[in-house]
Amino acid sequence: MKIEVTFTGDSITPQMVTNHAVVVIDVLRATSTMVTALANGAQEIIPCLTPEEAFQILGCAGEKPCLLGGERKAKIIPGFHLGNSPFDYPPEKVAGKIIIMTTTNGTKAFLNAAGAKLLLVGSLLNSGAVARELTQQTDDVILACAGTGGKFSYDDILAAGCIVHKVSRGNPEILISDSALMTRHIYEKHQHHLAEGLFQTYHGKRLLALGLKEDIEFCTREDFYPIVPVWQKGVIKIMDTTKGLMIY
Repeated sequence: MKIEVTFTGDSITPQMVTNHAVVVIDVLRATSTMVTALANGAQEIIPCLTPEEAFQILGCAGEKPCLLGGERKAKIIPGFHLGNSPFDYPPEKVAGKIIIMTTTNGTKAFLNAAGAKLLLVGSLLNSGAVARELTQQTDDVILACAGTGGKFSYDDILAAGCIVHKVSRGNPEILISDSALMTRHIYEKHQHHLAEGLFQTYHGKRLLALGLKEDIEFCTREDFYPIVPVWQKGVIKIMDTTKGLMIY
């Protein structure tokens, strides 16, 4: 197995992900929020590209228990039920619900990587569970950082490095690309003070200016959830890691 890291959602192409296991990472905050929603009992997440598409899916859902979730410019979209903060998705709101989600960066990365052989949701919150699943794979791995506005984002790099660190530890046969090696070094520099590291970043400062310090602190909790969400046929659900299947 070889591990590569890409740094923006726009850099992901169908040709790149064919026959690869791909992990999409958007720490602040899309994948952190997806992991939290599913851990808190959401039935599934349907990522979509635009708010208009989300409203259209909701309109076709009939009696299904759906909620609209997401953001533009880090703020809740008008007419949506939920924003893009993990704190918007407690069990009492999302248990048993279908979340139709669109975000500025994260959901686009999923749609770009939809042709992957295996497509997982990664964050610091579930980095250990994702790393354990990847060690069971024989296909090459791409850790696909969503980035911010078409540019690389330090928070995603930290999470990618965290996963590389955990996958490669004790597994010398795994090949680490230069991009993956760089992210691992960055993570290892900050691993004992992740939140403080993110407070200094461009994306972190934007969220701090919006009063979202607690979001950053929460999103840097390593191994908070033991779940591995997986994308199949346009829907994200929790994987049964004993069988490699979705839990329905």
